[in-house]
Amino acid sequence: MNIEIKAYIEQFDNDKMNVLMNIHNLIKHYFDEKDECIKYGIPTFCKEKNLIHYGGYKNHVGIYPGPRVIDAFKNELNAFKCTKGTIKMPWNLVDYKLIENITIYIINHRA
Repeated sequence: MNIEIKAYIEQFDNDKMNVLMNIHNLIKHYFDEKDECIKYGIPTFCKEKNLIHYGGYKNHVGIYPGPRVIDAFKNELNAFKCTKGTIKMPWNLVDYKLIENITIYIINHRA
């Protein structure tokens, strides 16, 4: 894990830190270590361009896959507040399987 990402995750309390570590490890499975960095102040995975970001906030985890991905998954995102390129998942309702499916979609479509 990138030192900057480790420091980012370690700033949260234990429960939130565990959620962010789980998200990081889930997404990282589909990327090489050289593809991870901090951009816009949050963990990011990229291959030639930014593909997915995630970040922790007071009441939610933000997943940032971009507008094309939000549109592709719109039927699966009804439980979450979404904007053009953002999914807000309350800490206690993080859907790891959905994040994994989004990551696989991004890898396959370079969305």
